[in-house]
Amino acid sequence: MIKINLLPAHILERQRIRSVIVLVLVFVIIEAAILGLVMVDMKRQLNDQMLDLARWESRAKQVASVREATANADRAAQSYGRWRVWLNQIDTYHNAWADTLGEIARWIYAKVQVSSIQPSPNGVQIAGKTDSLESFRRAYLNILRSPMYSNVTFSISGVTGGWPRAESPAPGTGAAGPAAPAGRGRSGGRGGEEEEAASPPQFPAAQGALPVAPPPPRDPLPIGVTFSCVMRPEWGGRLVPPQPPILPGTVSGVGGGAPGAPAPPGGGSSGRSGGGRGGE
Repeated sequence: MIKINLLPAHILERQRIRSVIVLVLVFVIIEAAILGLVMVDMKRQLNDQMLDLARWESRAKQVASVREATANADRAAQSYGRWRVWLNQIDTYHNAWADTLGEIARWIYAKVQVSSIQPSPNGVQIAGKTDSLESFRRAYLNILRSPMYSNVTFSISGVTGGWPRAESPAPGTGAAGPAAPAGRGRSGGRGGEEEEAASPPQFPAAQGALPVAPPPPRDPLPIGVTFSCVMRPEWGGRLVPPQPPILPGTVSGVGGGAPGAPAPPGGGSSGRSGGGRGGE
């Protein structure tokens, strides 16, 4: 069947224009809807990004606070670290004094009764008493053998009679003592019996004589000795007390209340017998 369009041309043109307008309107509506959806999604993403930004800013502030606290803790740890080093040095310092006192006692002769020991980083002064010059000689030789001292000087007191030596027998005496008088021997009397030795004559005490006081008891340690010993640097240097650290905000390392370095032990051991070796 053949369809014949008898409408005029401008009517057909109008219909085509309407169709194009409808298509354009539909396209514009679709585009507007798409743009609207995109804008809503972008706004949601923007809100999410703003929330993330606020959260990260809060995290950044927390990190900065933690970093500041860490830096403060590091500074405090450095201060405590200096104190820990000082405390270790104090421990070593006390051990050095204990070793030094033991070394001093090791080389003191056993027959020297020590009355005082005055140690210092520069030297040691030992005072005491002994029974004879021979004991003093042995004590001096013992101290000379100590590896701690670079020089040793001494002084003695209470010496009488000079250095002991073998005495020659007096005329008329032998090794066993004075010769017995003639006729007064221990053997020989009547029939070979022993005679009693003649007792010394007894004289009556004078009228009004003062009583004679008994002699004072003899001092068993009459000789006083003093040794002045110069300490070697490798020994004396260990006896210098370490200085405490100087912390920020303090004038000295003691910080106004913290304990300082202890004073070196000294003053002496009273009445101490020589604890060293019994010989040279």
